[in-house]
Amino acid sequence: MSQQEFLAALSQFALSYTPEDRDDFRFQWNGKESENFEDENEEIRGFIADWILDNPDTAPLPLISDVLLEDALWAQQAWRAPLHLGPLLELLLSRSGVASLATFAEVVTACSTSISQPLATALLRQLKALPAKASDTTLETTMDLLQRLC
Repeated sequence: MSQQEFLAALSQFALSYTPEDRDDFRFQWNGKESENFEDENEEIRGFIADWILDNPDTAPLPLISDVLLEDALWAQQAWRAPLHLGPLLELLLSRSGVASLATFAEVVTACSTSISQPLATALLRQLKALPAKASDTTLETTMDLLQRLC
């Protein structure tokens, strides 16, 4: 398959994505640590993340959420976050706001040991800009976690 054909297929997959397609990029850990660590879908998730970031206005929100959730599982085992994690989290919040708070909180919590101080600061700033109820415990808990990372 040529690069052009691959990109066309990737675009088709992304634009027609439904949660039933998640198995195509689900975290598939080999159970090993350190230099033997492998996830057979890491590369395709990276390609999908790149496509999302190149097409931020048309990427389906369920795709963004599902890539982030699978990346969170990866980060827990790899002890680091993929480089696209921050931009995807920022995109999720900017596109869906409070509606994505549960997914955002789950990913941030799972990846808290891998989130840099600058990213935590940027995400916290974005969270503070969200219109939310004062009693939203998910928002408060996530903001507290990010504040501790700052």
